[in-house]
Amino acid sequence: MPLPIALREGFGQQPELYDKARPRYPEALFDTLIEQTGLEQDAKLLEIGPGPGIATRPLAERGFSITAVERSPAMAATARRRLAPYPKVKVITGAFEEAKLPDNNFDLVFAATSLHWVNEAERFSKPHRLLKQAGHLAIINTNYLTDGHGDRFYEASKPIYEHYAPKTNMNQVNLTPGLQEDLPARQELVPSRVDPELFKQTFFKVFPFYKSFRTREYLDWFSTLSTNLALPAGTRRRFFGEMAELIEEDFGGQISWHFGMSLTIAERL
Repeated sequence: MPLPIALREGFGQQPELYDKARPRYPEALFDTLIEQTGLEQDAKLLEIGPGPGIATRPLAERGFSITAVERSPAMAATARRRLAPYPKVKVITGAFEEAKLPDNNFDLVFAATSLHWVNEAERFSKPHRLLKQAGHLAIINTNYLTDGHGDRFYEASKPIYEHYAPKTNMNQVNLTPGLQEDLPARQELVPSRVDPELFKQTFFKVFPFYKSFRTREYLDWFSTLSTNLALPAGTRRRFFGEMAELIEEDFGGQISWHFGMSLTIAERL
């Protein structure tokens, strides 16, 4: 079943802001992806839901041929502008489920914080059909973390979240202090689910980092989250106003947020 249209379609409203405000994926994540999948320079890549091309660019810079399928016309137009210096990148406007693409043609299908928007019926079956024998599916997700101690902003903002967005996707998990790269076995982050009849998971890793936000920067990022975009305009305005007031008055106009970009790789069966 598809996710609610209000959530799925909301991203196309502000493509330039999305491109500006969203955190970048660590370069080490792409180096690891290439190493673990054994991609050669002549490999053909397919990206599901590139948005403005945030995850596309690092692979384009490494010289790969990439076909990217983006549902939102505004996002696709922004991606084409951003990726114009890379002639081996092609951006197709349309839903991934409906895109006409050749079977058994791609070495890698990847999705960066986007696979969950694809209808469940084709989420894994279509990538499986499009991949070459022994090709790979890579799923990149953005996770919101806490270091488990001293996370004052998370605690202070909880009541505001619970009042305005009780079904928010800003779930928190615990990391040990320091956010070291080698996470302990008890880490709550788990690999993305794949269809075990079509794919075999071969690799999983989390790439954690801090990001500091001034109040305006935080609100810009905050306004690109699907659950916030789906709120009624008046509710969203009050929600954002209280968050801004909290940051300005209690945190001196600047907060830090903990992210963990996760990489799940699965081989086509």
